[in-house]
Amino acid sequence: QVLAPNGPELVDMAMEAFGFTKETVLRWDPAKISRQHRNLEPGNDGELRAKMNKMRVLAHLILEWIPDLAAPPSRKLISQLARFATEDAAKEELKALATDAQKHKEAVEA
Repeated sequence: QVLAPNGPELVDMAMEAFGFTKETVLRWDPAKISRQHRNLEPGNDGELRAKMNKMRVLAHLILEWIPDLAAPPSRKLISQLARFATEDAAKEELKALATDAQKHKEAVEA
């Protein structure tokens, strides 16, 4: 499946939310890519990825091409975001959305 890149407005919004600048560099470890996103036959890619170097990539390139920023976030993703929230009010709101299926559904449909 090939997705179109995220638009500049969405990328800028995500960059601001994460506190990234245009110069922010992230370290990407190919060995830690989720199994569901691997496209080689099982057993063939583990060795290859273990030998690959960690890469340094500009945050805005990752946010432009990797996640679907326009898709509604899953409860699992919201739970993960709650762990990294620095403001108590935001953390509690995210935890509530992650644990309450009805609240999540209403927020996603809004």
